[in-house]
Amino acid sequence: MSKPTLTMLAALIVSVAPAAQAADDLAPGPSLATQATDGIRVLYNGYFLGFRVMKADVRATLDGDSYQSEAVFRTAGLAGMFKDSRIEASVNGEVNGHGIEPGHYEHRNLASSKNRLIQIDFTPDDVVPTITPPFGSMGQPPATHDERMGTFDPVSAFLTISLEGGDAPCERTVPVFDSKQRYDLRLEPVAFERIDVRGFDGEGWHCNVYYDPVSGFDPEDLADPEDYARPMQIWLADLGDGRWAPVRVRARVSGVPVSVEAKRVELSDSDQRRRAESDDDSDRG
Repeated sequence: MSKPTLTMLAALIVSVAPAAQAADDLAPGPSLATQATDGIRVLYNGYFLGFRVMKADVRATLDGDSYQSEAVFRTAGLAGMFKDSRIEASVNGEVNGHGIEPGHYEHRNLASSKNRLIQIDFTPDDVVPTITPPFGSMGQPPATHDERMGTFDPVSAFLTISLEGGDAPCERTVPVFDSKQRYDLRLEPVAFERIDVRGFDGEGWHCNVYYDPVSGFDPEDLADPEDYARPMQIWLADLGDGRWAPVRVRARVSGVPVSVEAKRVELSDSDQRRRAESDDDSDRG
């Protein structure tokens, strides 16, 4: 499997498809600050040629006007198609009337000999990556200041789509910046239909997703134009109240299907916890 193809799949799981559009362009949806849900976790397995080659664990918690989120992404080598990797990422930021606004993001590939630490700081005036040790190239051409502004780190993207999808989660173009590469994930609706995976059985949106490189790519980073013209597919589980979780991703690599599916979806609800604690108190009384 080519590096670009793996990047495209990881973009839909660890970056897990769409971040919101820039705040001024975001269609209004249920505000995170007003929802009872204050936590989400999704565990994924990825399969290629029938073999499990990927695992991911994405979780997030909200606390009033702030949030934090973590993701672990692991791949296992298969006939030279996948390199072993273990990426651990985390982010914290603010929650306001516009939704998610990342503050500080970092990730490290613990299976890499370089043990590179990637950090991104989001400020009102700039989006600044710090890479240690630095990349040999920041792309041809590198992402500009204007291209970086209004983007989301890969992990914040998951939380945004999961808890602020609104009524049309497949009708958006998602700007993502991963410290070097700037790309859009362009979603188009296919159908609202039944979804049956290990971690979810219910209804949700089936979307086509196009990966559109913008800047920060070296020639060897790019796939063939035909790969970008062929959409991946994603299914977003309807969790209620305008909340969604990506629970299935499918693509074809050299004619062979690749799939990623949620094996568990967990929501934590502060109201539910308070009710449970109240019941416990009553039982003890």
